[in-house]
Amino acid sequence: MRAIIVDHNPEICELAREKLEQAGICVEAVACDGATALDKIRQLMPDLVLLDIILPYMDGVGLIETLREEGMDRLRIFVMTGMNSSDLMRTLNKLDISGFFLKPYDIELLVRRILTVMEPDRPLPPKPAGMISALLSRQTAQWLHRMAVPPHVKGYSYLMLAVPMVVEDPELINAMTKVVYPGIAQRYHTTAACVERNMRHAIEMAWNRCRVEEMEAIFGNTLDVNKDKPNNSEFIAMLADHIRLERMY
Repeated sequence: MRAIIVDHNPEICELAREKLEQAGICVEAVACDGATALDKIRQLMPDLVLLDIILPYMDGVGLIETLREEGMDRLRIFVMTGMNSSDLMRTLNKLDISGFFLKPYDIELLVRRILTVMEPDRPLPPKPAGMISALLSRQTAQWLHRMAVPPHVKGYSYLMLAVPMVVEDPELINAMTKVVYPGIAQRYHTTAACVERNMRHAIEMAWNRCRVEEMEAIFGNTLDVNKDKPNNSEFIAMLADHIRLERMY
């Protein structure tokens, strides 16, 4: 299995190279801009590309579009980016990417996802907590947007991890303090208290921005939206329930 890594940050390229090669994936080249990446992909014809979106000369979306136009439909592309918008998700979905990872991501989870896609019959260790599929990440972003959670605050990023965790394991809603907050804190190199506080702040901002009709449609009779504000667990549990229902149909 041969790979090319494309990221504007050379340190990320080297870290990814190390982890991929430890997993038995041959990294044939790295590139820090889109134009160089395109040349290397054309020359080496790898099995997969690990790709950032924000790149000099040619961005990641433009690079994928060019590769698809040139007939490289079977090339597996895994996107890693700090950008998180519904428009980007829709564009990437149309371009048939194989995986999407929000920065900062867990490199071990990224490698696991690559191996799962590229070698589905290969035995893997138990699935680590917090792994987010492209679809689940997109659904979470759509619901947070619907609830008017501002994407520029720290709590938004924390909710982008917490909601999918609870979607995949509903029992975690009863372990917010012991599992969810500490797990997210470890990924972001902060404290569990900071995660809890910033989530609460993001939810309070959303509650002040969101239309009453929208809140009533989502929360129903579970609370009086004109008087009450949901706590972190209530907010996450409700969004997780809605997403879980979507995934059933």
